[in-house]
Order: sequence, then C-alpha cells, then structure tokens
Amino acid sequence: MKILIFLIIFFILSVLLNHIYFSFNKTAIQIVDEMGIGYNLGKTYNCCSSVAEENILYDQIKTWGTILPTKKMINKIKKYGFKTIRFQVLYTNLTDIINSEWLIRIKEIVNWIIKNGMYCILCVNHDKDFWILEGENSKNKYINFWKQVANQLVDNDEHLIFETLTDLDIDIQYLFDSNFTQDFIDAIRNSDGFNKERLLIIPEMATEIEINSYYDLKLPKDPSNRTAISLQYYFPSETLYDYEIPPIYWIDKYGYQYDAIPTTKWGSDYDYKDIMNKIEMLKSIFIDKGIPVILGEVGILSNYNNNITSKREFLYTLFSLLNEFNGIMACLWDNSEKISKNNNYYNREIDTWNDEIIKKGIFKISKNKGIKSSDYYITTNIEVIIPNIDIFYANVNNKNLLKIIINAKVYGTVGIDFDIIISYVNKQNKWVDLFVTKKEGKKLYDGTTSYVVNVSNKDFSNEVYVVLVEGEDSNYKSILINKVTFEFKEYFPYFDYILYKNSILDDLY
Repeated sequence: MKILIFLIIFFILSVLLNHIYFSFNKTAIQIVDEMGIGYNLGKTYNCCSSVAEENILYDQIKTWGTILPTKKMINKIKKYGFKTIRFQVLYTNLTDIINSEWLIRIKEIVNWIIKNGMYCILCVNHDKDFWILEGENSKNKYINFWKQVANQLVDNDEHLIFETLTDLDIDIQYLFDSNFTQDFIDAIRNSDGFNKERLLIIPEMATEIEINSYYDLKLPKDPSNRTAISLQYYFPSETLYDYEIPPIYWIDKYGYQYDAIPTTKWGSDYDYKDIMNKIEMLKSIFIDKGIPVILGEVGILSNYNNNITSKREFLYTLFSLLNEFNGIMACLWDNSEKISKNNNYYNREIDTWNDEIIKKGIFKISKNKGIKSSDYYITTNIEVIIPNIDIFYANVNNKNLLKIIINAKVYGTVGIDFDIIISYVNKQNKWVDLFVTKKEGKKLYDGTTSYVVNVSNKDFSNEVYVVLVEGEDSNYKSILINKVTFEFKEYFPYFDYILYKNSILDDLY
C-alpha cells in the first residue's frame, strides 16, 4: 500500500513539474498563439465615477449599468470560441494598501477564468488620473501596488497575464520619468512563484494603432523575455469621438495634432489593403523580433444598428487575418448591453448575441475555418496602390524599382495647377524629390492620363512616396489620381486584397 501511495504521489508531482516546465519553456510568441480570440469583460470592475472613490462594493461595479460577472457567465463566453478574457480593473484610491475584499473579488474572477481552461489578461484601467495626482510619490506607490497584486495571485500559472496601465498619454510618461514600464517589469519579476516567468503586457503610448508612435518605442528589459506590446484597433479611430461633429483631432505623445474628417464605414478596397499593411507592419516592428502584440480592444464604435455590415466585415476580416499570423491576437471590446455609440455584441446577462452573423463568424474562426489570406497571394513584379488620400506609399525593401506609373483623371495642367512629386530616401539616407513632368503623361482611351516615370537609375533605399500637391484654388479640382503602380525588376508575393475581400463577403453571406 505504501508503495502504491508513493507511486501516486510521484506521478502527480511528475505531471505537475512537467506542466510547469513545458508551460514556462514556451516563448512569448507561443503563449500568444495559444490565446486565440479574446473577449473583454467591458464596463464592470473598471467603472469610474465618484462612486469609485467612496464605495468599492457592488455600487462601483454597476455604476455604468452592466451586471456582475458570474462563474456561469464565464463558462458561457467560452462556448462561443473565446479562449482569453481580458479583465479590466480600477483601483483608484486603493493603491497604497489595496482593500483586501477588492483583491479577493478580483482573484475569484481570475480563478473562474483560468479554471475554465482560458487565459486571463488582468489589466489596470482608468487609473491614469489618480497616478498623476500622486505626483512625486507615484513611482514608489506604483511599484508597491503591483507587488500587492502579484503576491495575491502568485499561485496562478501562465494562464494569468498582467497588463499595466492602458489608455496612456504624455503626462503619465513624464510622471514616471519614461520608465514606468521597467518599474512594472521589475516589480513582477522580483516577486515569487509564477510571477518570475508569466507573460507581461506593456502599452504603447497613445495605444491606438492608427497613431504610429511605436516606431521609436523603447522596450524595458525583461530577464524572462516574456513581454508583449498592447495596442487598440478601433475602426475608425476617429469614432472614439463624436463623429457627428467633424472635424476631429487627437494629439500624439510629441504634442503633434492630427486632424481628420471622420469615417463611419469600413469595407472599401483600400480598407482591406490597409488592415493587412497594419498587421504586416506590427509583424516587422515587433513579432519578427520575438515580441508579441496584443490588440487589447478591437471594434467599431457607432450606434449598433448603424453600419452593421461594416462591423461584420471588419471583425471577420481582422480575426481571420490574426488567426494566420504567429504572435498576435485581439480581444473584442464588448459592453454587453445596447448602448448608443458603443460596442455591444453579446448580452452577458441573458446569453444572446445582437447579431448572429458576428457570433457565427467568431466561432468559425476559432475552429480555424475562416478565410485564409494565404490562398490569395499571387507572384508579380508590380504593386498597385489604390488611394484614398493624396500620398501614396510603397516599401521598396532594397528591390530594384524600375517604373512608377500614375493613372489620373486630369482637369488642369501639371506644373501649374498641380504637381506630382516622387519623394524617397536614397542609400545615403537623404530625402530626394523627383518632379513628374507634363511630357511623361500620355492620354489613354478612357480619358485618363498615365504618367510613366523611369526610375531604374535612382538609388532607392526603402520608402517611396508619391505626393500630390494641388494649386491654391481649393474650389477647383485639378487632378484625381486613380492608382499608382510600382513596377519592380524582381518578382515578389503580392496579396490580392480584392479577391480576398470578395471571398470574405461570400463567406459572411
């Protein structure tokens, strides 16, 4: 009998040790690949109002009209294909010594998620203003805060992931001497147990994928090499504001103001090309260097019944594409109830979806049965850019560029009413401007003009831009560019986004 008991104990310990070894032998990329499609428990523990400062019990959680998460609710979310739940929590005025009851409540929900076989991203949300008010005491309190959270959840394995402050701006960065992410990493790694190895998520300043400030992002040092980048992908990002009052603007971390006329529809040919470009850009900047990307919030913000086709198309395309790329995943932002100008897909209280097509699409992709972009690559020596703005961009990547062909409907005269400029960086890292001339234009049978510019003798380094500059008379449209074609000497894989779009629509409907 003693031998049998010993063998049973030995077997259990072996299984446990193997689990620990194989769990933390995974790279950050491999962990993210296992996280699948994620779902946000939106507007529950992250509600912020005066109530949050006075009461940390049920009143705070229900401030924004949603219901308390339950174990049964977590189980229902999983059945629709979600493998990860992003759980956002507000700790305002609790960060010196976090209220023990609040921590117990958080731990309970974390355990519901993990014991259900899912990953849990525990995220700090809406506490930015509190840290700013703390002033010079912020750094030490911030480190102490994360030590408390980490110690409370030390026994959870790699299925628990910590994400530090989200929705940041330049104020918080200055407050922490541009080093708060390193403080976060150090606080977790210097604690015990699984905290030394679990995946940690740090935000890009401004967060929004449309604001490309992550090109110069300096990553903190992580001895475990398990750090991911957090971004958000709302389309269009402008609808984070009131899209009925154009124009809108946002300011990046350098203080530069971006102006835009809001867009409320997704699904053009350009949109399909743009979404692929964004993912490939993130792959190049982060994933190829071993740093995974978490799109912590994705969706389209608008009245629910408006643009339902855009919602279906955007989400099905995004989740399908991410399913094919290693090291990147996304979490659907959902407020559960139908709230004006917001994301609301699934009613957690009554277990119903507002749109069956979105529900079926997510479930289908979770089973790896979505449309695969890899089926829509062709080999070609041209790249065609369909514009929606007056700047057209191609990445040469040291390939031999032979010609740039610009097709346009021309109403004025080149050099007088408008200029077309080819702008590029040469191999000496200097910007060069090449003006397209009238003699390079040829009238075509359809009434458009084709400008064929031979650039085979130019020393392109990487980026090439075609820039349209019109005259001062804003009431006179002097040119409309239809497309720009870059012709290379080498053949390369090219994503046929138009065929891909048609297949997405066929699969949806």
